[in-house]
Amino acid sequence: MLQPVHVKSCKNLTSMIATDPRRIVEVGWPVTNGVEYPAAIRISGEDRAGMLNEITHAISTYQNTNIRGVKIDARDSAFEGTIIIGVKHTDHLARVIEKLRKIKGVYRAERLME
Repeated sequence: MLQPVHVKSCKNLTSMIATDPRRIVEVGWPVTNGVEYPAAIRISGEDRAGMLNEITHAISTYQNTNIRGVKIDARDSAFEGTIIIGVKHTDHLARVIEKLRKIKGVYRAERLME
């Protein structure tokens, strides 16, 4: 039977460690040799002219990251959306998110865990 994988910060994992620590198994991303995995980023910020261009430029110029999908909705003066990118490992994803957070007018950029 397949079991879900939880990140270390998950509140369910904390509870599981306390109640049944035998179910805990360390896992990690394998060495990829150039293989990419899809990763979703939730992003929100100020809706202004050129913002989407800055976001896509920040992503694509970091190690030639491939943008696989974008869904952005704007309301009033703010936007919110999801960007799917191809990443080689978790550090790659973390660096892209870091670059997005540095864009003026970006309020939030975080890995989407669903």
